[in-house]
Amino acid sequence: MNKDMNRETEQSLQPKKKRKKHTGRRATHLLGVFLLAALNTAKYVVLLGMIGLLALLIKYLPALKTDYEDAVRTVAASDQNTFNPDMASTIYDSSGEVIAKLSNDNKRYQYLEYKDIPSNAVNAFVAIEDQSFWDNSGYDPLGVAHSVFRFIQTRGKMLSGASTITQQICKLTFLNADRTVTRKAKEVMYADRMTKTYSKQAIMEYYINNCCFANSIYGIEEAAQEYFGVSAKELTLSQTAYLCAIPNRPGYYDPWKNPNNALKRRDKILKDMCECGYITAAQRDEALKETITVRAKGSVQEAAEGEESSHTQSTTQDYQTTYAVKCATEYLMELNGFSFKYAFDTAEEYQQYRSYYNEAYQAAKNALYTQRYSIYTSLNTTAQNDLQNMLDEALKNRNEKSDSGSYALQGSMTVIDNESGKVVAIIGGRSQEGITTGGSLNRAFQSYRQPGSTFKPILVYAPAIESGDYNADSELKDISVDAAKKSNKKISEMSGASITLRNAVVRSRNGAAYWLANAIGIDYGMKFIDKMGFSRVVPADHTLAAALGGLTNGTNTLEMASAYGVFTNNGNYILPSCILSMQNMNKMEIYKDPTEVKV
Repeated sequence: MNKDMNRETEQSLQPKKKRKKHTGRRATHLLGVFLLAALNTAKYVVLLGMIGLLALLIKYLPALKTDYEDAVRTVAASDQNTFNPDMASTIYDSSGEVIAKLSNDNKRYQYLEYKDIPSNAVNAFVAIEDQSFWDNSGYDPLGVAHSVFRFIQTRGKMLSGASTITQQICKLTFLNADRTVTRKAKEVMYADRMTKTYSKQAIMEYYINNCCFANSIYGIEEAAQEYFGVSAKELTLSQTAYLCAIPNRPGYYDPWKNPNNALKRRDKILKDMCECGYITAAQRDEALKETITVRAKGSVQEAAEGEESSHTQSTTQDYQTTYAVKCATEYLMELNGFSFKYAFDTAEEYQQYRSYYNEAYQAAKNALYTQRYSIYTSLNTTAQNDLQNMLDEALKNRNEKSDSGSYALQGSMTVIDNESGKVVAIIGGRSQEGITTGGSLNRAFQSYRQPGSTFKPILVYAPAIESGDYNADSELKDISVDAAKKSNKKISEMSGASITLRNAVVRSRNGAAYWLANAIGIDYGMKFIDKMGFSRVVPADHTLAAALGGLTNGTNTLEMASAYGVFTNNGNYILPSCILSMQNMNKMEIYKDPTEVKV
């Protein structure tokens, strides 16, 4: 689709000064739309909410005028290639050298022009996502007002929904996904310009070709071939509705992992299509009865959590790439509103969180691989190579092989700048000739092992000193751990050699750490652990075994290095990352450093 459908081409001929005035009027007009819509829905909110909304409009008016000028300029510079869902992101090291370009390298993707997109797919998306699509100006004023009111009522905690199809494609293409009033306003402005620049058919074309159908599958044509083995034009009505259910939550509606999850949404789509007059009741009922059979997983191989495809040959670059992708993906998750958790009351809560995490991770990773981000990192390639050589040299005499042919004895290393919290180098395993490294396991953050005695200072000794009841010269009892586990006697009443806290640390005495953990209370010590980003600590770890590094799932060198950074950073924890700057395709900076947490 070309932009010969632009309905405001004549405006480009106006003098620059007049265009600026027009831009300001248009931005003001959009703000007026928000306010009028708010007045129409005033019965749903208290007067305070109305005053709050008006204050927001006044506060952000100057900035929004500038944002509207950006929208005009950016959309005007776009074309069909702008909406191609295969735009590689680039990762740079600390010296500005390219580490990797992230691309799906997807030769199966087929872009369909509007005339080739099945009408059932178009109607399905309109029915379920944006029933006023063909008539609206790219946004729904009442929906936006409801969203802003929700933001005010929840004191800035919730700002979601109310996104038309045009807004969705604008958010994916031109903006980041943070949940703020200003971003929502920008989304509306870009949608307004999209509607002025492109026909509705073109916008729908871009949207459907950009939709992610899980498993890094984009566009209705590739989805039809991968899941049903037919072209899009050969899909049944029921199959089409089933596929159109997936983009709403690709991870949850994944046909290969959860083939039944999309059925309920398929049914809703069919019913909505009938209510909108796109299909008859008889067609709806017949489609509802149809059994959906998804073909077995074929050539698409989804990477495991955190394992990314890297188009580099160097082992060290591969480990840099996989970690940089993790950091960038999790940051996009944060912008999308995902709330990271490190403390759980029950095992069920932990498992549910891991499920949410994996789904959100996959969705954010898809965006990273298709929306042309520029990611500048703190990763030092020279340090990376030196660290790799150190690990290889240390383990060079242990060459036993596993069944896969890789070295059986492995190791990982992480180097962090404690002042900034930025990762400088990260090694996920040994170099090995003849072993392909692309997408390899990065053990520094993906392999979880028991930390053993290295866990004692952060779970036991530092918390004990922090409590105020102990210092370096405090006398502890170095009891027998085996006897403590077998005896019914209270640990506090058991006998043991006297040892100072300082010497207990130096000599890494298990009995002293076990006794002290009992004295301060394991839950007290765990409160410190909960603040330091240990992602796999579960409720079952709230036992004295943790005092000796006995954890259910273990931890890794990345988490341990960042936790030890607290000791040299005045007691403050900084979530580890390698991101220095992250820009979207429009060179807009979207990254902000995490705030320190007092531990």
